[in-house]
Order: sequence, then C-alpha cells, then structure tokens
Amino acid sequence: MQPNYYKQIPAENTINPDTEKKINMSRKKIYWLSQISGWSLFVIVNIIVVASFEKLTVPRFELWLLIGFVGIILTHLLRKIIRKQNWLNLGLKKPTSTATAEPSGPM
Repeated sequence: MQPNYYKQIPAENTINPDTEKKINMSRKKIYWLSQISGWSLFVIVNIIVVASFEKLTVPRFELWLLIGFVGIILTHLLRKIIRKQNWLNLGLKKPTSTATAEPSGPM
C-alpha cells in the first residue's frame, strides 16, 4: 500500500493554538514569498529575453509587469478554488488507459 501524503492530521494530534497560529502565519509568508518571487522571476527573465532581441519600450515593460500581476491574482484565485473544493484530499488514483487496449476497428 502506498502512503497517502495528503491525509489530514487526526484530531487527537492537535497542537497548541498559539503554535498553530505561528505555523499558519509562516505558511502564509512562505506562500506569498513564493508567489511574488516566482512571478517576479518569470517577468524578469522574459524582460531580459525581449530586451536581448529588440528594444525594450516602456509599454512593453508595463505589459510584462501587468502579466506578472495578473499571474499572481489568477494563481491565487486558483488556490482558493482548490482549497474550497478540497481537491487536495481527493488522493492520487492509478490512471487507466484505453491506449493499450486492442484496436476495435477493422484491420
């Protein structure tokens, strides 16, 4: 049997509420730091690539900043949907494929 990494912690393993607040705060900081640094890196790399092939104009620079900002917003909204729908607790299932089945058409 494979381990389920997405299992929730059982109720009997509760922790101190103060410690839980600190953990949640640090998780939020890590989340936002990851979001901002990841999208900033994406924007910076793309600006460097664009600037290496053509002149970087102010409107193009502003467009890349907008793309980064919209990326942060959209991925944050997707995270909210994932958490609200509880998709992380669905678990991983072994995929089934019909690609290995015998062909059903005439040969």
